[in-house]
Amino acid sequence: MSSTEFDPAAIVAHLRETEAEADGAAYLSSLDHDGLLAVAAAAGLTRVERVSTKTLKEKIINQTISARKKFRGLRSW
Repeated sequence: MSSTEFDPAAIVAHLRETEAEADGAAYLSSLDHDGLLAVAAAAGLTRVERVSTKTLKEKIINQTISARKKFRGLRSW
């Protein structure tokens, strides 16, 4: 998928509704490094220009899925 065929904000919105990190990783699997950078920017991540593709995916998943699940767990405590 090239960077002109998708909406990074829509991808971030989808990831924020995803429950499992593995599902989020699968959803991001078709994106190249430039696409992931666009999604990272839409998710509010900074200083990610020089990280590897694998690390970039992990940071996006942590920002959109893992942090939300952690916050939800803290709220219910």
